[in-house]
Amino acid sequence: MIYSAKRYLSLLILILWGVGFTQVKGQTIASPDIYCLSVNANGDVTVVWGLPSNLNSNINTFKSYNIYTSSNRNFGYSVTTVGSPFQNSTVIFGTGANTKPIYFYITTLSTKNSVPVDTLSTIYLSYQKPSPGMAVLTWNPIYPTQLPTEYPFYSVYQEYYKTYIPVLVGTVNANTFNPQTGLFTDTINITLCADTVRFEVELPDSSGCVSFSNVTGKSYYVGNAPLAVGIDTVSVTAGNTIYVSWTKSTQGNVIGYIIYNNGTPIDTVYGINSTSFNVTSLNPSTGSYSITVAPIDSCKSTAGAQSNQQNTLFLHDAPDKCAQTNTLTWNTYVNLDGDVGGYIVYYSVNGGPFKILAKTNPQVTTYEDTGLNKIESRCYYVRVWDSLRHDTTASSNIICYSVGLSKPPQNNYLRTASVILFTSDIFVEGFIDTASGAAAYVFQRSTDTGKFSSIDTLRSPFANDTISYTDLKAKPSTQSYIYRILTLDSCNKSVDTTNIGQTIYLTATAQTNGLNTLNWNDYREWYEPPLDYEIYRSLDGINYAFLHTVKYAGPHKQKTSVPAGEYTYEDSIASVASSKGIFYYYIKGMANDTGLTYPYSFRDSSYSNITEAYQNPIVFIPDAFNPNGVNKIFIPVGVFIGVTGYNFSVLNRWGQLIFQSTDPTIGWDGTEHGGKVMEGIYVYLLTYTSNKGQYFQQTGTVTLLR
Repeated sequence: MIYSAKRYLSLLILILWGVGFTQVKGQTIASPDIYCLSVNANGDVTVVWGLPSNLNSNINTFKSYNIYTSSNRNFGYSVTTVGSPFQNSTVIFGTGANTKPIYFYITTLSTKNSVPVDTLSTIYLSYQKPSPGMAVLTWNPIYPTQLPTEYPFYSVYQEYYKTYIPVLVGTVNANTFNPQTGLFTDTINITLCADTVRFEVELPDSSGCVSFSNVTGKSYYVGNAPLAVGIDTVSVTAGNTIYVSWTKSTQGNVIGYIIYNNGTPIDTVYGINSTSFNVTSLNPSTGSYSITVAPIDSCKSTAGAQSNQQNTLFLHDAPDKCAQTNTLTWNTYVNLDGDVGGYIVYYSVNGGPFKILAKTNPQVTTYEDTGLNKIESRCYYVRVWDSLRHDTTASSNIICYSVGLSKPPQNNYLRTASVILFTSDIFVEGFIDTASGAAAYVFQRSTDTGKFSSIDTLRSPFANDTISYTDLKAKPSTQSYIYRILTLDSCNKSVDTTNIGQTIYLTATAQTNGLNTLNWNDYREWYEPPLDYEIYRSLDGINYAFLHTVKYAGPHKQKTSVPAGEYTYEDSIASVASSKGIFYYYIKGMANDTGLTYPYSFRDSSYSNITEAYQNPIVFIPDAFNPNGVNKIFIPVGVFIGVTGYNFSVLNRWGQLIFQSTDPTIGWDGTEHGGKVMEGIYVYLLTYTSNKGQYFQQTGTVTLLR
């Protein structure tokens, strides 16, 4: 019977071996005969065989039974080994005999592997349902011809799922059954609303076992399908569930409704008066769902057609932080009783009540929310309304967007704009707020506070609170420059501008009265005004030394609108005895960190350009000398004279050259070619250049005394 507890009962045949039977030792044990192949519910196969006729006489040579299994009679067999000589049945697992015929043969391994007797097949039963009240069966035989121990008839059993009682519905002659043309037909009698009918074929064997086929069946339904109902709306609730409502069925045998998503059942609601349901198994925040409803009758079968389809409104957004907008998009709602009247966009700010943000016509399913320039949370949903019945509406899922703006920098500060000593480059350094999330910093330069131009953009250093830039294109020896740093957020927008930093531009002018006049502009714009300006000087470009300090005399608090002050200092060079006449200067301005409101822990400084002042040579030439007196040498005495171009000549009254020197340290001793010259008046000519390259010439007379 069909999978009954007694299904796998088989007759255990014991062969009694006579004491006086002649034994032939060492003889190969014969292959067993397969009696039954029975298909289990999961596709495994129980194999039953008879013991070999010469087993007892050769029991000492027995090694195993080898059971060969294949889904194809001609090749690809797998082997299962049974090691007990008196075991006559086993289960072969995983054959899949519930889906196709499986082939078997058995050999005995003793002195050698025996020759198999026959290859048998499991019975594979196939089933057709050509009409609601009919069933057609066909199957393959175990062996092409009837085996000696087989019963001559196949038995066909039928079982209804609701009764679980197998019933013999017919037999088929095993000798005349042709699986190619022979079909077994049975009449199906469904007395209830619906049932599943299953069939199985059995073939007993005289040994006592039975070969069972696989079980196969179909479901049948008897009755008239209930009429479809109309779906009202599909709406998303505030709790993020899908609320479905529909019209009540007019048929009395309807006991409930099945709710579908895209044709797949997802929920069942019982009761003819149940006309709404909250679907919690779907997440309307992930997409739009296609919802239909179908009635079920008292047989609990889906007989009614599905209703008209409605899709949930799925709202999603595409915020643009940089443009300060949020674009809302939703799908078109379909199958309202009337046409779509339009869509209403609702919004809520910071958890407040929802208000109408906008209305669109039926063809527009997008809206751009603009002006999002405040840090706040905004939530949205969309509602559709029916053009015929305005009270018929459906809502979308709720989405929320947190408007995020870049955090404004705190205390961004341009620390210094300074000429790098002994170069023509300017170093600009700023202190930045690393917590602001700035993306980049723009260095700008100007020679006029109203006209800045960008000279470079640097990415944010993030972990470092200092950012710097070296301006290689400035010319600090010709003018003062003004710098500032702009902060850019991730949207490339400027969100902060630092104070300015104006470099110190120094000029030096050589006066004829033994003074060099220095002029420079105020440094600005430190948080506190400069404390003082230190002046450094070098003679002929060697060893700069501190010269003087000028105290700051400007307003207490500098602002961009306050013009830079002007500073002047006169350097007396009268005491300089030896020099080429080139004086180099630079200014060092220092920030004042002594103010009570000073918020920084550093003290900055700024260097000016290096400038120079060229003094013209100063020369004294005596008008008389006595080689035997105090002034024994006639020589010009001067300072700031360049070595290049120096020429000192002495001529007699007849214009004849009697002395000449190109060394400023060598003068005339009153001789000519080693001999003394007479007292008298002589003419001299002196030519030289300054260290600035200017040419000078002096002529005159000198009296030689003895």
